[in-house]
Amino acid sequence: MLKRILAGLLALSMLFLTACKSSSDETKEWLMSELELESEPTTDTEIPESSDEPVLMGDTESEDPLRICIDLVNIITDNSTWIDAALDDFLFRLKETVGLENVVLEIIPSQFDGMKVKTDYTARSSAIERIQSEILDGKGPDVFILTYELNIDYMTASVDYDMTNSVFDYPQKAMEYGYFLPLDELIENNTELTEWDKLTQPVLEAGRNWEGQQIIPLSYTLPLMCYPKAEWEHIPDKEYTWGDMLHHSALLPHSLDMANCINARFGGDPWPDTAYIEYIMGEYADFENEELGFTEEELLECVKDIISLEPRDNYEEFDDARETYVGVELSERTLNKPMTFLPIYNVDGGVTAHIGNYAAINRNTEKPEEAFKVIDLLMSKYVQRWGNIYNDLLCRYDNIPLHEDLFQKSDPLVGNNYYMRQDNYEAFCKVREQITCANFESEGTHMLSDVLSLCMNAESLELEQKTVEEAVHEAYEEMQSRLKE
Repeated sequence: MLKRILAGLLALSMLFLTACKSSSDETKEWLMSELELESEPTTDTEIPESSDEPVLMGDTESEDPLRICIDLVNIITDNSTWIDAALDDFLFRLKETVGLENVVLEIIPSQFDGMKVKTDYTARSSAIERIQSEILDGKGPDVFILTYELNIDYMTASVDYDMTNSVFDYPQKAMEYGYFLPLDELIENNTELTEWDKLTQPVLEAGRNWEGQQIIPLSYTLPLMCYPKAEWEHIPDKEYTWGDMLHHSALLPHSLDMANCINARFGGDPWPDTAYIEYIMGEYADFENEELGFTEEELLECVKDIISLEPRDNYEEFDDARETYVGVELSERTLNKPMTFLPIYNVDGGVTAHIGNYAAINRNTEKPEEAFKVIDLLMSKYVQRWGNIYNDLLCRYDNIPLHEDLFQKSDPLVGNNYYMRQDNYEAFCKVREQITCANFESEGTHMLSDVLSLCMNAESLELEQKTVEEAVHEAYEEMQSRLKE
């Protein structure tokens, strides 16, 4: 567990450096020393770098297996054996629980090799391009279990959005283009394990369109201010908006500690958590009409509001107060007294959730019933609690699964390891009831974070010779353009 936490901290540090778009010598030296950045292309043990084939696990001798494409290994670790163990456990559960033996996991090569960062992404990009070509040809894997992975240049701590690095840059856009199989009929007639009515519905709803449910979110998160209830009490309500975070007497001054997008979560000096802007702006886009979910003026106003706030957090005077994301840090191990939870309210009112990973079935599949068994297993309460694929790949540190009975003492997360105090679990349920929309992690959500990063860094703006207005305008235009590509 400690290694997972350290890996999470390191990943967060990298994302922060990336978001600030720093190319200083100090940044490069830190990355080189901390990540053991390789100056030469790396090689995978099972597949040479020049190959366009994913890593394979399962019944690799079969001529017609159920193909499950997996792209989840986007973390740095000095021990990859638990990743292999998680996937082995998944294969075992597919066989023993739902009777699927003729299965192959096609694992897209990661940009990480243990604690090292690859400087040659050929294997990863080639594998993704091959799968994309198969899909366009009416073929491809039967099932997708995916996340979005940035293409980060760790030599300059910058992001290259133009290089192929994820199967689908926008999952909901892929849904609108008809890449995924509608699941409503299968859900109604073939479900054996999943309690669909006990899943967090506003999060699940993000994977629906006019054809019905197509994408299945597997986990989600959102930021919370956790305050000792003895010091302050807040009752969440979807009537609150982003404007109230700045001005409402019932929320001030505590809400400003979140509204400033500054986080001292892991100790030391507070640093910008620019991902907060996704939660503030609410639903990222109307993918059916290929329009952003907010205007340029709304984005500019929000950015200006944030950078005008004092970049410090007052809650630190209370030992038990903290700013964190929904995940195991909310458990009784960390919060062992009654707490008040304050979420970030979005511009339209209510709370935005963030979906880090998802599953879907290829519309081209010739095995829809078998493919659905994979979905049914993944969404079962038992696997969401006990499955290594959740505990080590899907949820890890800052996410929770969708089954709403989990995370209390009767149904802990990660087997029997993490549960909330009952009073805090009930308080969290009140927050969860205020979720009004959810965004899948995507190219666009990261670009939204990038523009806030730039605007919060006066030196970066000066280097690029831009005003806040110019930076927001350029970012908005680019986000809108990419949405229509």
